[in-house]
Amino acid sequence: TVVSSTLLLHAARGEGVPQLRALVEGLGRPGDADRLADLRHVGHTSGAGLALGAALALPSPSAAAA
Repeated sequence: TVVSSTLLLHAARGEGVPQLRALVEGLGRPGDADRLADLRHVGHTSGAGLALGAALALPSPSAAAA
C-alpha cells in the first residue's frame, strides 16, 4: 500500500515512530518487554505489525553473538 511504501522509505532513512526506535535502540538491555509493549500499543494493529516486521528483519541475539 502507499502507507507501507512510505513507512519503508522513512525506515530506510532511520526514521520511525518513537516506540519502534526505542525498541531497536534498546535491544538486549533491561526493559525490552516494556518497550515491546509500548510499540504494540501504537495504533489499532500498526504497532503489532511493526513489532513483527522488526522481529523478522533483525538478527536473533544468538545469531548476532556468533
